[in-house]
Amino acid sequence: MATNFPSSLDSLTNPTASDKLNSVTVPHATQHANVNDAVEALEAKVGVDGSAVTTSHDYILTNGVLPTLNVDSGVLVVDDTNNRVGVNDATPSYALDVTGDINASGALRIGGVAQGEYIDYSASVTFTNFTLGNGTIGEARYAQVNDFVHYYGRVTLGSTSAVSGTIGVSVPVNIGPNGQPPWGFSRFLRAGIGWWLGSVDQSSQTRINLHSLIASSSYLIDLGGTSATVPFTWTPTGDQFLWNVFYKAA
Repeated sequence: MATNFPSSLDSLTNPTASDKLNSVTVPHATQHANVNDAVEALEAKVGVDGSAVTTSHDYILTNGVLPTLNVDSGVLVVDDTNNRVGVNDATPSYALDVTGDINASGALRIGGVAQGEYIDYSASVTFTNFTLGNGTIGEARYAQVNDFVHYYGRVTLGSTSAVSGTIGVSVPVNIGPNGQPPWGFSRFLRAGIGWWLGSVDQSSQTRINLHSLIASSSYLIDLGGTSATVPFTWTPTGDQFLWNVFYKAA
């Protein structure tokens, strides 16, 4: 007889001690047929080494093809149709969809970049209207969380450094073209004298400009960027400028 397995479990009749080989209740041939059918169905379900039958256990385990997994009523769900995982979410909408708090002992990385971790940019920063010469970039670092970028840096001029116009500084992540310029400040140090306050604006998606400000009786006046004599005549040895900006990435 055909067995129900694997669609459902069989309920085969066992012979009793008093049943003869020619028992009418459980014929000998039927007993063999039942056992043979059950064993063959079990073998087909388990499969053989290297089975190509996609419904066999050997194929599923060898190829890592598992059906939709639902643990503890939606606490952990693996959606094999859409290739998604849900935690406390029975119908995940993303590759990983979590409902509830997330705690991690390491960094959150997007595209391999740790979010919120400051990265050294000093070896890559470039300038316009400024020659670094034997000056030094004390630091130039940035951190990014999603499309929010914080970027700061400091430069100390040397004897061969020179300012020739409004100082432009390259940015590590392109600025978004959505009309939201960077906001923050710049500062300029005349060695041995003191600091001048400055502002920043966007030169392009790849660069910011540093502007010098001067206080009037009631407000700050933009001196129109910087130059060899603005906000002061650069020494230049020991003079410094720095920037500290926030902006939305492209």
